[in-house]
Amino acid sequence: MVSLILIILIISTIGEILPIPFIEINQLFFILFFPIMLYFKRKSFKYLKINIILFIIITLSVYMLFQGLILSVDFDSYLRFMKNYIIAFSFIILTLTLTPKEHYKILNLYTHIASIIFVLEYILWKVRLFSIYLFIFNFPFSGIRNQAAFLSPNSYGIIISFLILSNLFLGIFKSKKYHCILALILIFPLFTTASRSAIFILLIGISIFGFLNSKLFGKVVIILSVLLIGYLLLSDNAFYILNDYNHIFFVRRFLNYFDERSLFGERTYEYIKIFEIYRDSWFTGLGFGNITGNNVLYVGMSSVHNEYLRFLIEGGVVGGFLFGFLIFILCFETYKLMRNTKLSKYFKNIIFTFFFMFLIAEMQYNFFNAHREGLILIFLGFSPMIYSKVLLLNVSIKKKIENRGIR
Repeated sequence: MVSLILIILIISTIGEILPIPFIEINQLFFILFFPIMLYFKRKSFKYLKINIILFIIITLSVYMLFQGLILSVDFDSYLRFMKNYIIAFSFIILTLTLTPKEHYKILNLYTHIASIIFVLEYILWKVRLFSIYLFIFNFPFSGIRNQAAFLSPNSYGIIISFLILSNLFLGIFKSKKYHCILALILIFPLFTTASRSAIFILLIGISIFGFLNSKLFGKVVIILSVLLIGYLLLSDNAFYILNDYNHIFFVRRFLNYFDERSLFGERTYEYIKIFEIYRDSWFTGLGFGNITGNNVLYVGMSSVHNEYLRFLIEGGVVGGFLFGFLIFILCFETYKLMRNTKLSKYFKNIIFTFFFMFLIAEMQYNFFNAHREGLILIFLGFSPMIYSKVLLLNVSIKKKIENRGIR
């Protein structure tokens, strides 16, 4: 089980070595082995309270299937949409059948392997070994923004942000300096993405993880730092500071925020267009999969670029409610996780950080519809539900916690 899920995550990290029409290789692997994995994990349904999640996912899937079909304006887009979401929802169910020990083992191994893959990606690109590079990675967006094997540079940057936090956690938790070194090295491929979203999510993750693990003085410093950064962003000072370095491509991308006077940048104008259409169909929604950027309803962005808005705008009242309920349960389980006094405080903090970063990431793109990064983010973002009811991670980790005084 551990090996199969680890393989799914790894082949979700690299490119299409064997291109297959309509479906990605990681999705095909998942479909082939999902019934087998579910059979061997069937007993987990008794121990993990996921019946309500299963009910919501099945109800939501059926609603998406028929509502999207009835309102579909592009049948091919609809089929791809449903394929990606059904696989994503199924992967949520599979993730929740993991035991804490299995999840931790996969997290540990995947952090090692994915970090090495992305360091290799950075080196191959820098030394211009394109023949090897293009075998497992996509050519950079517009030739200047690396995206590895993901849909966009932003997706790549967000995955790296999670890996940086995971390496920092393992570096401190396991006292392995090379994890801290990996975290620092991963900053270089992160900058090649020129992703504002990734930097924002990384800073949020570091702030939350640092705050939760700091004593009073550290918490005060982090709060003051966040307030200072917020003040700079809301004032004209940041514009003048960044403008001195406008010869750097990444800096120019941040300057666009100030020019457009909007958190969502150029997407704001597209959202206005989408809401104008939605206003006439607010109850039924516009139809799942219809905001694709090139149809009779809407011409613009390739997607809504926000998971919460997608289920509300495309799914209407019913779709928005069902997805909101799913997120509510995840939030409630995370709350119970943080109140669990039997589990390592330090480990709870990294899981909570992943959860919060996941919620923010879903504001940047429809990651349940992303055939690669979506599965990785589900594994990380839904992890609180695995640990919320357990007493201890496992005996060996308990001893490490007690030896280091981390409780």
